[in-house]
Amino acid sequence: MTSGHPRGCPTVCTPSVQNSTTTVSHGLFRGSFERVEEPSRSGGLFLLEMRHFQTWAHIVNRLYKLEFIWYFTGIFIAFMVPKKLKKGDQIRIIAPSDSASIISKERIKFAEQRLMQLGFLVTYGKNVFVDNLSNEHGIQAKVSDFHDAFEDKSVKGIISMIGGLTSHKLLKHIDWNILKKNPKIFCGYSDIDVLALAIYKMTDLITYSGIHFSTFSQKKYFDYSQDYFSKCLMSSRNYKIIPSKNWSDDEWYLNQEKRELVSNEGFWSINPGKAEGKMLGNNVSAFAFLQDAEYLPIIKNTILFLEKDNSWGKDTLLKFERILRALVQTKDGSKIKGLVLGRFTKNTGILKEDLKRMIGEIPELKKTPVIANVDFGHTDPKVVLPVGGKAKIMVSDKKNAITILKH
Repeated sequence: MTSGHPRGCPTVCTPSVQNSTTTVSHGLFRGSFERVEEPSRSGGLFLLEMRHFQTWAHIVNRLYKLEFIWYFTGIFIAFMVPKKLKKGDQIRIIAPSDSASIISKERIKFAEQRLMQLGFLVTYGKNVFVDNLSNEHGIQAKVSDFHDAFEDKSVKGIISMIGGLTSHKLLKHIDWNILKKNPKIFCGYSDIDVLALAIYKMTDLITYSGIHFSTFSQKKYFDYSQDYFSKCLMSSRNYKIIPSKNWSDDEWYLNQEKRELVSNEGFWSINPGKAEGKMLGNNVSAFAFLQDAEYLPIIKNTILFLEKDNSWGKDTLLKFERILRALVQTKDGSKIKGLVLGRFTKNTGILKEDLKRMIGEIPELKKTPVIANVDFGHTDPKVVLPVGGKAKIMVSDKKNAITILKH
């Protein structure tokens, strides 16, 4: 296993510049609306929309020198798209939540080899394998690995080792300016969604939810997950989410040979309709934790992607509904554009009819398109989704579709 900084630095590819201009007039904002795609000084791809306005927007835009996206929807929304991974890039593995000490050496070696087969160089944070880092000293160690991964210019992507319950402890210690100056791919899921959402809120950097480093240690039935890892993190093209043929919520990490597959019914149409907009996700507990904090992004006019693990058992539907109601009953939450639900595990006992009843009893969602049983969350295989990206959904009894437009 390699640790620290590798020798050499991968070549940085430069995206092409694309411009298109039209004229708009809206309230205080008058001028030309220009869409520009060009590389930033820090290596990430930044989309800039709305320039040459005779307002403070024009001034701010010039001051930041193409380091933001201004997205015109009646208000300004800024976001940054990190540069995609390519063969030869270095991926840094960090452990913001649980330590790698709970994962066998065999699994770590297998995951490392799989990423190397994709063409990546794998390195690890200094404290990834240190156990018992839940005290203040340990949190500082995790934050140090977090900052180092972003500041290291040779690192092109960051992936969490595994989830846990403690990633929120890092929030008040993070220097968000480090992330703004060094935008790059950050990926994990479950408890790591707390960080993914917070990073997007505090820096406007799109993050990614859907896979851990430890997920790469699955010996069987991993092709679907790897395919969507590549589609989301190694390409800028739009991609459609197609239901997997089979799924599982078995404890594969305990017995890799005895897998229990379930035939996939495909997407569940819960509420018909169409929606297109910014997407946020995924773990519903992350939303619950951040709801009253400064770290939760604005959910108005978004498509929410929500899922929950199996820790609540038969109480999952009740507790999930409680959090969902709390979200949509806020001022911003009452105006979400759509809802996409990840597949629930078998032990929850949740059926399509249960979700239809739940959504039907929430007034704010009666006219909102809702689709469920999608391959993300705590079942396998799973897709990778951009937090802060853009998606389009179509829900009907005859056809359901999910397309990721910007990631």
